[in-house]
Amino acid sequence: MNKDRILSAARQELCRNGFEGTTLRAVAHRAGVDARLVSYYFAGKEQLCTEAVRLPWDSPSAGRAALAAALTHRPSAARLSDALGSALGEMCRTAGARDPELGAATTASVLLGLALLSCAGVPSLDPPGPGTAAAVSQYIGFLLEETPS
Repeated sequence: MNKDRILSAARQELCRNGFEGTTLRAVAHRAGVDARLVSYYFAGKEQLCTEAVRLPWDSPSAGRAALAAALTHRPSAARLSDALGSALGEMCRTAGARDPELGAATTASVLLGLALLSCAGVPSLDPPGPGTAAAVSQYIGFLLEETPS
């Protein structure tokens, strides 16, 4: 319970202040726990922030926190890039793309479009859940289907 509150507080701090502006003391304060408890669960800010933004993202704030951390901290950017690369590759394989580059580009375009809609405040029709990746993969597969000439 305390660890979950700490991770949630870390996501909020990352969203608000990025990696550089996030402190263990501020995370502890936001979580309503003693700073020593944060140190008990996490070896330092790097480990705390890494765990706070680890995939799968169970909330929109986790994704925003990952992006905020990536914008202000090079190792966080590398981790986010690796995670997205893995997710794109998996969606591309699930969609059955024959051309991996075309599949990755299509997948990236769809995900970027979804992200832009979300940032623009367009409400999603369904909350993200376990079937979201499969649904996106199915849609990408549809886009990649060869059309008869």
